[in-house]
Amino acid sequence: TWSPMDETNERGAVNGKEEDSISIRSDDTTIIENSISSRRVRNGSVSAEAYAHLFKRLEEATLAKNKLELQNEQLLQQWEHALEYSAKVQRELEEEMGRKAVVMEENVILLQRRHETIVIPRSLAVNVLLLFFVSFLLFLILG
Repeated sequence: TWSPMDETNERGAVNGKEEDSISIRSDDTTIIENSISSRRVRNGSVSAEAYAHLFKRLEEATLAKNKLELQNEQLLQQWEHALEYSAKVQRELEEEMGRKAVVMEENVILLQRRHETIVIPRSLAVNVLLLFFVSFLLFLILG
C-alpha cells in the first residue's frame, strides 16, 4: 500500500535539502487533509488505525508549520535589527567622514598660514637687539 510517508522518505533521501522538506511537508499536509476529508473515511472504508495515523501526521505537519512560522518571525525581527544597526553605523560613518573633511580643511588652512608667516632667524634677532641696545646707549650719552 502507498502512504504519504513513503513519498516523503524517498524525496527527502534524494534531495536532502531543507527547502525540499518544507515543500514535501506542504504536499503531505495537502494529501493528508484530502485523505481525512475524503469519502472513504466518511464511508468507513479506511480503517481507524489509518485514520489515526493520517490525523497524527496532520498534527505533526501543523506543528512543523507553526514552528517554521515562528522561526520566520524571529528571522524577520533579526533582519529588522540588523537593518537598524546598519543604518546607525552608516550615519556614524557619514558623521565621521564629515568631521574628517573639516579637520582636513583646517589642516590645509594651517599649512597655508605656516607658509605665509615670516620666520626671523635667531642671528638677525640678536643683531636687532644689539643694535637697539647700542642705539639706546648712544641716546643716553648724547642726549
